[in-house]
Amino acid sequence: MIRDHVYHPAFGGSYSLKSVLPALVPEMTYAGMDVADGKVAGLVWESLIRGVDSEAERQRKRRSLLDYCGQDTLGLVAILWEGGQMPSHESSIRNLVKAVNSPNWHRPRPWRSKEEAKLVKRFVFQWFTCRDRNKPSGRDWACQLGISHTWLQKLVRQFETDPDEMWQLQVDSGDPTLAQLNEAKEYTDQLRKQGGLHPRRRRKRVDLDE
Repeated sequence: MIRDHVYHPAFGGSYSLKSVLPALVPEMTYAGMDVADGKVAGLVWESLIRGVDSEAERQRKRRSLLDYCGQDTLGLVAILWEGGQMPSHESSIRNLVKAVNSPNWHRPRPWRSKEEAKLVKRFVFQWFTCRDRNKPSGRDWACQLGISHTWLQKLVRQFETDPDEMWQLQVDSGDPTLAQLNEAKEYTDQLRKQGGLHPRRRRKRVDLDE
């Protein structure tokens, strides 16, 4: 509904709940929460089902997850509640045109360099085709690569539909290396400092076993 009918400059080009909610309902925010995004939520959930924490830590994490899920639910309700006060579709289109014509407007910037994106894709394909029963979970692999689990799942769906391109790339280039990935990440950092990429709050370096 929001994507089809509403545009707000504060969305910053994203229609995720984390971008839409504070723009439309400013009093609702994820700031200061122990679990403040889906990536962290997935990792906390995985640690809970593994049962490696003390009972006190399990209860703390459980409460943090409930708070996060509750905020998501309340946020959706709040957006629907505010629906009557949302701008019309025509008004949103006018806002979009106004934003595009603004001297401060720029095209949405990618999150990472093409080189890093390509290597991430190759590492996900390597994980996807690995038949080792002890391989890391999808969430863990995504975390180690510094990407969202959602993107990993999207890539996996692409591989399941048509893996030929990746198999050919594997034949032509061989296995990707951590050195290549970290070099691509450094290039991404350079582009981000130059303003060519979307700003990022946090980066995680790859720390996998050779």
